[in-house]
Amino acid sequence: MSPPPKILKAIGGISLLLFLVISVTCAKRLPPPGGPQDKIPPVVLKLDPKSGSTNVPRDTRIKITFDEHMEQKKTSEALFISPSFREPPKLKWKGRTLIVEPEEPLLGNRTYVVTIGTGACDLRRNPLAASITFAFSTGDSIDTGSISGVADLEGKRRSGLSLWAYLFPTESNPPQAEGDSLPNPIRVSPDYVTQTAEDGSFKFSYLGLGSYRLFATTDKNRDLLWDPGVEPLGIAAGDVVISFPGEEVVGLVITATKRDTLKPVLLGCQLLQGRVLEVEFEKEILKEGLLDPESFLINPLDTALSPPTMVSLYSYREKTKSVFILLEDLVAKAQYRLEARNLFTSGCVPLDDSANFCLFSVPEIADTVGPAIHTVSPSDKSVAVSLDTIIVIEFSEPMDTASVNSSFSLTDTLLTAVEGQTSWSSPISFLFKPDSLLLPNTVYLLRLQLDSCWDVSGNPLADTSFDYRFHTVNPDTFGTMSGEVLLSPKSFSSPVVISFHHLERGGKSYTSHLPAPGEYKNERLFPGSYLVSAYLDSNDNRRRDLGCLEPFVFSEPEVFFPDTVEVRSRWETEGVYLKFDLRFYRRSD
Repeated sequence: MSPPPKILKAIGGISLLLFLVISVTCAKRLPPPGGPQDKIPPVVLKLDPKSGSTNVPRDTRIKITFDEHMEQKKTSEALFISPSFREPPKLKWKGRTLIVEPEEPLLGNRTYVVTIGTGACDLRRNPLAASITFAFSTGDSIDTGSISGVADLEGKRRSGLSLWAYLFPTESNPPQAEGDSLPNPIRVSPDYVTQTAEDGSFKFSYLGLGSYRLFATTDKNRDLLWDPGVEPLGIAAGDVVISFPGEEVVGLVITATKRDTLKPVLLGCQLLQGRVLEVEFEKEILKEGLLDPESFLINPLDTALSPPTMVSLYSYREKTKSVFILLEDLVAKAQYRLEARNLFTSGCVPLDDSANFCLFSVPEIADTVGPAIHTVSPSDKSVAVSLDTIIVIEFSEPMDTASVNSSFSLTDTLLTAVEGQTSWSSPISFLFKPDSLLLPNTVYLLRLQLDSCWDVSGNPLADTSFDYRFHTVNPDTFGTMSGEVLLSPKSFSSPVVISFHHLERGGKSYTSHLPAPGEYKNERLFPGSYLVSAYLDSNDNRRRDLGCLEPFVFSEPEVFFPDTVEVRSRWETEGVYLKFDLRFYRRSD
């Protein structure tokens, strides 16, 4: 018996519905159950305004459409728009489209740069394959200037460092905050933002004419402001000037470093043997000030007494937070007050004025303790010692220099004396420089007549023996690297420090010092692969200074040779040129 027509009609309708459901399901771009995981990166399908658009209305909303639904929070955080808005814009999502609604009209006659970083990702956390940048203008043309370089965090290059560029205020670009005539990342957000790639490289594109001040930081909380004490900060070596349309400034190097903004305090002072006063600070203080007698004022509490005489100031390499002052004309049992002035940390933080003094007393007991030998370089039993080495002996307290000079000798194993010049870098540091290069592959004996060396109080050395030996290097082991440090403009000059960083040998670095840019040759490099860099040591302190924000000081310029350099034994690697181009910089320090 056949089913009634109504039932047949119902079955037919259900079959059609099932067919449609199956068809729609099969049409979806989904992998079959148990299939391979989706690892395809998302793609930007549409931009509005289109890249390269000009005369864009100032009330325009920016729209970015992707080919699939995105993880909204991460994608919104990966969006950078330059120049930055004074008031953060509203971000809305409509399906696959991110809509940016500015709270204020766009600036007139200005090129806007929109970057979607690789932090943008789809719902399966697949990131964009590469950052996407596009530009449009509210004026008649697109700006085409650019600034590029590399940035690192305390010497290590990495992706995701934030680079900030501030356009110096002009009539058309007034300061964001009253009183901020100079760019200040603590109070004002940058005009332009970009990030480093995995190799540390960065580039600001679509820049107009003007002067730009650059900073590097991590911006952990993404508020486009620098948080002192929390986030590192890097300062460029000068303000970069874009002077004509399409100008490309390349080769900038910016190093971000942690900066302590808390003022250091003077912890105390104590009088040691030999009329030496040790002054200890909470943090490391710049040596330029620490070794300056003008930084300290010492007076007796009894105003009837005269101030003592500061003979010299010195420091030990391992006691980086202390300075030692050799004093004369101290009065036994008297009390004295020391005040420290005009001292700063390497981050330009001044000493706390409320904790910058200490008191000390002079004992009645005379100094009867003999000095000791603190360190010797080269150290005992050293091997592969350079043929141009300088002997350094550091004592535990100030010495009678004449007694040490006459007691010192350097001989080879045949007891042939090495002639040279003696000098003192401080009351505790004796130096001996041979008149000629030492012999290769030779053992040398370093001696002091202990009973003939005494400190400034007349106490002989407490050491019972002094027998140091070292072995010089075989020069056939070494290779040579040569080239030239070039500087433009040539009218600018500065001492130069060149660094040769060995990629094997535990990452050891070697340095060469030039009084000014010019040719160089390092003939004592171990074979292997090297990274070569140089910086302009403008204050000649043998350290690259990374600048300060308040008071503002630029960092010292640094350049890198673009390729790895190979050094071979008994061979000269030529043509390693290091080029400083300061033509784009405007420096006021």
